[in-house]
Amino acid sequence: MSIRVIGVGEYVYSDFQELRSNLLYGGVTYEEHIASASDIKVHDSDNMAIIIALDNYNVAVDIARLFYQRGVLTIGLSDKKIEENGCFDAQHLYRSYNICGIVDALIRPIVIPSQNSFD
Repeated sequence: MSIRVIGVGEYVYSDFQELRSNLLYGGVTYEEHIASASDIKVHDSDNMAIIIALDNYNVAVDIARLFYQRGVLTIGLSDKKIEENGCFDAQHLYRSYNICGIVDALIRPIVIPSQNSFD
């Protein structure tokens, strides 16, 4: 299982520092400062992509579309609603605070064994 948390643009730096320090799960990778969809390759093992964007929304849409079209569960976290179709399974609006709580709520049920299985 592979979960990728991808940061688009320059304004996600502090959020990614917080994520890397607090959410240490196996199978989860953090990629930040992605400037173009060509910087990302979708792998067969990818199960979920969480795309965080506070700027460069067009790049976020292009990256999301790569995962979405390959059947990977694609979640968008942004400070504004992205109106494009065919790129996100779900979106959540956030204002650059409590990012760890949001990402943890998405990842924990999948990576921590419990009676509920999402795999």
